[in-house]
Amino acid sequence: MPVDKNINKRLQLLEGFLISRRGYTMAEIQEKVNESLLKDGYEGIAIRSVYEDIKRIEELGIEIEKLKGAKRRYKYEDDTIWKTTLLDEEKKLLEMAVNTFSVFKGSSIYQKFNDVITRIMAGSMLRSLNADNSKILQVGESSNNSGHEWLETIYQAITNKQALTMTYKSYGKEESTRTISPYLLKEYRNEWHMLAYSTANRPNAGTNVFKLCRIQKLTETKEAFFVDTNFNADEYFKYSLGIYHQHNQAPVEVKLLVKKDKIAQFQETPIHPTQEIISKSETEMIITFKVYHTAELISTLLGFGRDVALISPKDIKDEIINNLKHSLKNYE
Repeated sequence: MPVDKNINKRLQLLEGFLISRRGYTMAEIQEKVNESLLKDGYEGIAIRSVYEDIKRIEELGIEIEKLKGAKRRYKYEDDTIWKTTLLDEEKKLLEMAVNTFSVFKGSSIYQKFNDVITRIMAGSMLRSLNADNSKILQVGESSNNSGHEWLETIYQAITNKQALTMTYKSYGKEESTRTISPYLLKEYRNEWHMLAYSTANRPNAGTNVFKLCRIQKLTETKEAFFVDTNFNADEYFKYSLGIYHQHNQAPVEVKLLVKKDKIAQFQETPIHPTQEIISKSETEMIITFKVYHTAELISTLLGFGRDVALISPKDIKDEIINNLKHSLKNYE
């Protein structure tokens, strides 16, 4: 069997298609191989060459499965990867994933992800991620006390429905130990939070938010995993402006007057998914949205300064006025 000068390139391309679980027909393989060859300045190949390349791979001891069907598809018989080689665009996608996944840096999850990618790419792609490449895509960085070390334990507990014993230190309080049943992990402003059921979390016994950075210890327990039938992951944060949920509070309808300089911002980036535009002119816009009355709402509204005015509710308006009065005293 004569060896073409682009044989290595072709075998590398074939590798990427044969590891696919769906399999590819000879015609599909020929089309995709030729597309890549032509792009890189090589000549295209006839379908006969594809059959010959498949035979070369089999001669290396790699078993190729021929799937039954109207159009026969080919793929590796098992998950053994002979020499994984990805197309350039696929490498770029993995490179992007590695950069994005760096938000988990320092955690065991990141180390395991890094190991998987390294084995898949035989280290070649990760070694190419130098400082210049890593600056192309930057993700938010957490503080040193991020609680990343608990991510994998909690994730495994959620998927396995495993209850945990947690030692937790709330802000300004002593450490306490409780049994929890975790349901959800949520990242917000570069901090990780866990939603878990805990009867010990008074006065709001039930599913609550816990900051991972405040967890002191986590261990498995033989106590049964509790399923909170009132918890709905899709609905829990529906009226939250941020991370916190109010168990016994109905959301309030907030009405804002947005002045000219902020109109585009509120149109492009709504303050909340429930935001609706009531009226709009060249100089101002009135919007409404429904959220819980929380300290985060007050902080957000104060942050807009003179460009946004609260119309209602009155009690929130009074609270903001009181905040502004006290703030002014700091500058007297």
